[in-house]
Amino acid sequence: MFQKEIWDTLWGQQKFSDWDESAELVYSVLKKEIGDFKEKRILEAGSGTGRISLALAKEGAKVTLMDFSETALLQSEQRFKQVGLHAEFILADIFNMESIPDNTYDVVWNAGVIEHFDYEQQLKALDEMNRVLKPNGILITLNPNAKCLPYQLGKWFMESTEQWPYGQELPIFSLEGVCKEVGMTFIREYSVGLEQSLNFLSQIPNSNFIKNAFEKWSNSLNEQYKENMEGYLKVTICKKTYEKEDVSEEGYKELYSIRENQKKKNIIMLSSVHFLEDLWQRHQQLATEFINKGYQVIFVNNRSTILNINIDFSKMNDTEIKYFFSQIVTESPIVNGILMINRIDFLVDSTGQKFNIKDTFINFIISFFHNSNTNIITYLPEFSNILSNVKKQLDLKIYYDCVDEMTGFYNTKKVVLDENKLLEICDGVIVTSNTLFVRKGIKNKKCILVPNGVNYKEYRIKKEKPIDLQNLRGPIIGYVGAIAHWFDQELICKLAEKHPNWNFVLIGTVYVNVDKLKLYSNIHILGKREYNLVPNYMQYFDVGIIPFKDSELIVNTNPIKYYEYVAASIPVVSTIMPELIGKPYVYVVSSLEEFNIGLENALGPHKDIVDVDYLKENSWYERSNKIIKFVEDDLFEIDRKSTLLKIINIYEGNKDNLPILYLLLAEIFLELGEDNKSKQYLNIFTQKAPQQSPLTQIRLFLHFKELGEVKRVLMSMNGCSNYDTEIWNSKGDNYLKVYALRKISEYEEALTLADQILEEDDRSFLEEVGNIYYDVEQYDDAFKFYIEAFSNKGKINSLEGAINFANLLKNKGEIELAKKVLEPHSSIVEKL
Repeated sequence: MFQKEIWDTLWGQQKFSDWDESAELVYSVLKKEIGDFKEKRILEAGSGTGRISLALAKEGAKVTLMDFSETALLQSEQRFKQVGLHAEFILADIFNMESIPDNTYDVVWNAGVIEHFDYEQQLKALDEMNRVLKPNGILITLNPNAKCLPYQLGKWFMESTEQWPYGQELPIFSLEGVCKEVGMTFIREYSVGLEQSLNFLSQIPNSNFIKNAFEKWSNSLNEQYKENMEGYLKVTICKKTYEKEDVSEEGYKELYSIRENQKKKNIIMLSSVHFLEDLWQRHQQLATEFINKGYQVIFVNNRSTILNINIDFSKMNDTEIKYFFSQIVTESPIVNGILMINRIDFLVDSTGQKFNIKDTFINFIISFFHNSNTNIITYLPEFSNILSNVKKQLDLKIYYDCVDEMTGFYNTKKVVLDENKLLEICDGVIVTSNTLFVRKGIKNKKCILVPNGVNYKEYRIKKEKPIDLQNLRGPIIGYVGAIAHWFDQELICKLAEKHPNWNFVLIGTVYVNVDKLKLYSNIHILGKREYNLVPNYMQYFDVGIIPFKDSELIVNTNPIKYYEYVAASIPVVSTIMPELIGKPYVYVVSSLEEFNIGLENALGPHKDIVDVDYLKENSWYERSNKIIKFVEDDLFEIDRKSTLLKIINIYEGNKDNLPILYLLLAEIFLELGEDNKSKQYLNIFTQKAPQQSPLTQIRLFLHFKELGEVKRVLMSMNGCSNYDTEIWNSKGDNYLKVYALRKISEYEEALTLADQILEEDDRSFLEEVGNIYYDVEQYDDAFKFYIEAFSNKGKINSLEGAINFANLLKNKGEIELAKKVLEPHSSIVEKL
């Protein structure tokens, strides 16, 4: 009762604004976790003045506000009446919401409530909130974070000086244990509001210096580092655990009918990104355009989810499993018309057993939405097996939107086998770059080139200069995108040192150590910015840069940022990217000196008016039109040779400046049957840039049976050991071929040749066969060959084989034997 008097007094005496920084912080968390509020039944359990629930109602949510303070509820009602919106207001205690039936709400949430209770009271509150949630409904709580030092310091001072107005407040370390004890499925916890926590320091006299210093320090942090700092609010997300229901086939069909629309054209996108949480790129842009063109888009987020259920999964029949999955689907959020489903990869049931249900869940989603107008666009080769099975069962079409060279993103080499199978079974391939068109189109001739694009109008409207650019003096050299292993930090550091009056502004998530960049005062690492804010920054860049290292990944990339820079009317300077050869408004360079000259030219007088027709031609609107026509038109004509000749024409005019083009031309001429020209260009390339693109070199030299060159390239690569070269020299060409085929991921051909060697009873080759199976994740087969090789010789000769075998032994608990396997290579292993 004491607490109630405190809050009645607080709500009655203080005038709370309609909106402020704290309200925006809580709202942003709810938006992130819930997505589209429209038609969602949402309970704010401990609603205070209800200003945030009012914001949810304005976006179409069906909100209920519950509080034990009449004063607070009266303020809430007045807010809703002023804008003419309806809500339900309940005067009740959070421990006993008896007027609310079980299984009522999609979402229950509160902010600044749970910390006022001790552990036993927290259990009662969460148990009651769990009761009123629908099955798989979400509970979101935001509470003061016990790990946030500025908040704790300010709170301590106010309490010690008797200024604290909020009664008992027990900051939260974690609510995971409470969630699990009441039988809920704990999802995740994180903190927000690092900047807001500094307001608590303001309560301490003469603390402005500390607050300002802390603020400047926090602003200097990169986004990834800042995300690991403890903010003011601890956010806890959990779900009502699914419990088995008695359900008939009719019950499942009734739920199914909620989403069923046999006349609607469906596009199921098996994405490689998360729509809301990852960088806004091709996947999200195309999904939005498909919606605008009248399609129903089912966007499956690429996020591995583990679901806990309070039943024995093995005892559920097919109808119950379908009903269970359909509940997840029908309760998934719809954002801007796009149905977003978080992929479920694993399920843990009441017995504690963990099930891999990824393929089963994907199969269900496709079946759930399947009709005569359903198409699948996948970005992930890992689904090749399940898609192959689905294609046999259902009448639908499958398309592979290949946006990158996938081996650049996967640690596993199995992705090559998966992609080859996907290329074999899909009805068509969409690629983003010329190089991908050449390479993927060899394995599926129904292949079209649809580069990335831009919503150019977003970049043409003049915006106010962002605050973090306003104090910069001198030219702004800007970059927007991930700072990952392909980003050339060394290049940027040298340019920053050479031009201390230039500002190098880097915007995007940081995935690698950037300490060397922080040594330069004119390099500004701003971290990630929301997609809608990116045009604001780009408009104030003087030059846009793409400073990438040379790699197979980058050779195949069609950079979205190029189109965005151009739409913002700024010149572009890029390191070697074949996809930018021949493009307007860009300087493509191959060295530090050339990059520097490119920047100086870009900063000089130049025509800053971009051809609007060029932007329209490269808009996402036009890109999506071409994809729709490709998917819908069975008579879509593909003139592959004509496209290859156009690419040749572009590369021929620039090959002397960019040696990589000789190698790319060699690939194209080989496909066109002009072996002599292909070999000629390959030889020129090896003279000009023998270290570049080793895998492509190996592939071409194997075709031309030049094994001496194959050996040269292999020996220049990391991972080649003395033992390997001894085998090639002493055993003959087939051994070299197997090793080379494995390096270029031609595993089936490598195994065929390896089997031939083993049939000749050469057991010295056992460990190399083990390496092949290890690469493609057939670990039982790999172990069989390693153990036989080890038994025969008492050791594994190659470092690669020894490490692989040791890993398998450790997984089996054979630690001592694993140490013995690594012992002959101990000096090298220590260095690694």
